[in-house]
Amino acid sequence: MNRLLTLLFVVLLLGSGGVWLWISPAPNEETVEPPISNGGLQRTEVHPKQPKEQAPVATEFNSQDALPDEVFALNRKGLAALDKEESLAAIEAFEAALALAPQHATLKLNLATALVSLALQQQEGGDHRAAIETLKRAVALQTEDPSGPYWLAHLYLGQGDRDAAKAVLDEALDLGIEHALLLRKRADLAAVEGELDQSVSLIDQALALDPENANLQDRADQLHAERDAFQNYLTDATAHFDSRYNPQDRAIVDSLTDLNRDLEDAWQDVVDVLGVQPRDRLLVIWLDAESYRWQAPEWSAALFDGRVRIVIEDYERQKASIRRTLRHELTHAVLHTMGTPLPTWLHEGMAQSAEGRDSHAAASYFADGSPKLSLEQMDGNWTTWTDRDQVTEAYAYALAFCTWLRQEYSESVMANLFLNLEGRSFQDAWLLTFGVDLAAADMLFREQL
Repeated sequence: MNRLLTLLFVVLLLGSGGVWLWISPAPNEETVEPPISNGGLQRTEVHPKQPKEQAPVATEFNSQDALPDEVFALNRKGLAALDKEESLAAIEAFEAALALAPQHATLKLNLATALVSLALQQQEGGDHRAAIETLKRAVALQTEDPSGPYWLAHLYLGQGDRDAAKAVLDEALDLGIEHALLLRKRADLAAVEGELDQSVSLIDQALALDPENANLQDRADQLHAERDAFQNYLTDATAHFDSRYNPQDRAIVDSLTDLNRDLEDAWQDVVDVLGVQPRDRLLVIWLDAESYRWQAPEWSAALFDGRVRIVIEDYERQKASIRRTLRHELTHAVLHTMGTPLPTWLHEGMAQSAEGRDSHAAASYFADGSPKLSLEQMDGNWTTWTDRDQVTEAYAYALAFCTWLRQEYSESVMANLFLNLEGRSFQDAWLLTFGVDLAAADMLFREQL
């Protein structure tokens, strides 16, 4: 297996089939703005690795196959190209071999593997449309390999097209490509939409196929618990949300009209700033403190994992912080649909900005010295950090840098960046938007701090 293919199939996603779990800290009610030292939003990476033996492997033929020597030679040529990460050459060789042996299952599998390899290269380069079309070709081969449907659904989700992702997974499962990876992803999508009976059924099927998988067992336990906890909840539909709540909770029921209004107001604020209008509806679950705590850290007030869950105890006392938290979480929800993965500092800077945090306080954090962290160091999983000062600096820098970009270029510059991501890598979109690369922009900002 070449290095690229080794990377392609190690991701088993949690929550919505997305990559990140976003957690908001409980706000400090005594301040107008939560202090920077609270650490801002915590970002938890959830990448349990897929067992290596589940990765699709391009293979040689059985030596007993009665095929022309040219077919064997073309297959070996394709395998050699894959080892060199030359996906286009591999595809050409496998297609030529298939022209001589159109129904050969090994050739179909090898061509599908090469197509997935090319699609992931295209995705990394920012050409998501080309990646989707390439993956459609892989899926059309109808091999027993789950990687084509898995990654096609993944790309659709990255573009905020949940219906397309569900259709791909459902078609693969209907064709008999039963695989724990596909069932898990489909279960997560059902959970995101609040279809917990369906989600539990799917995750149980996945666990039956891979009963030793500890990650699947943990996810099954979580989904069973959620189904039991939320089975009597009701749902209000707003323009962009399904707002779910416990009808026995008077504090939430009495404030539901205000909460739904705050939700839509926050959504409009975020969409106006980011210049992006996602197509999928979002499930928001309003919870009392006890119901929230069993699935979230004690210090947090909300989390996003494809759904937004937020704790509500006293609306009148909390309403200012609720509105901030909603803008914060909805920013992550929108940025999650960009297709191109965005750096942690950009996620956190824009979310804090939407929340209304004081950028002057963030910039003043560096008054006594220059930043110790580079942008490269600030692109990763901050929740693995144990140094409180490091975390505080990263959140302060993210907010100050994103604010400076909008002040230095224009208020709409970040919306332009997100628009330019269409068909481009993050680096290319950045250069097109700002006229200088990220390192140069960062250097200029540091000089002005």
